[in-house]
Amino acid sequence: SLKEESWIRVQSIDPLVKMESNHDHKNGTAIGRANAVVDASIAECAAWEFAKMTRERYKAHYVGGGTDRDVIKLTEHSDLFRIVMDLKIPSIDMREFLTRSCWRMVDENTMVCAYENAEDDRFPKKKHVRASSDSFFRYEKLPEVEGIPQTKVTCCIQVDLKGFIPKSIMNSKIVSTMR
Repeated sequence: SLKEESWIRVQSIDPLVKMESNHDHKNGTAIGRANAVVDASIAECAAWEFAKMTRERYKAHYVGGGTDRDVIKLTEHSDLFRIVMDLKIPSIDMREFLTRSCWRMVDENTMVCAYENAEDDRFPKKKHVRASSDSFFRYEKLPEVEGIPQTKVTCCIQVDLKGFIPKSIMNSKIVSTMR
């Protein structure tokens, strides 16, 4: 388990978002967490979270180093995502991630969304290195401020890019992923 004092504060592009990273030396994974309060309802947060295949986000994927992207709707509450990323690091092969998403309303004030590493015959492993990623988002309704809905957003991400990747690169990739 990771000790609380081992978390390192990292610079966020938004000063209202508190971001931290850690590195699990036992299994080579990078871990990131972020917290923020946003001016939006839980419903608005849900709409943003599940608009993964919009044109804007599709474009951002490719600008951010993505080379391929697929999604299969499994149920009304879950999807299967496949993305391929060029890490833009000399001599490092592209990484392929396959994750299953699932979301649910815990109660009228809380929604959670989890993305877990997946294996699925519909996406056989190709020439890329199959990396792994797990993430968890929690949206909690807060009291309105001057009539504006408030939601506390907590995000935790764990990534294993597989192979030897320096800690500094792993941490930078965690930060860029949480944006």
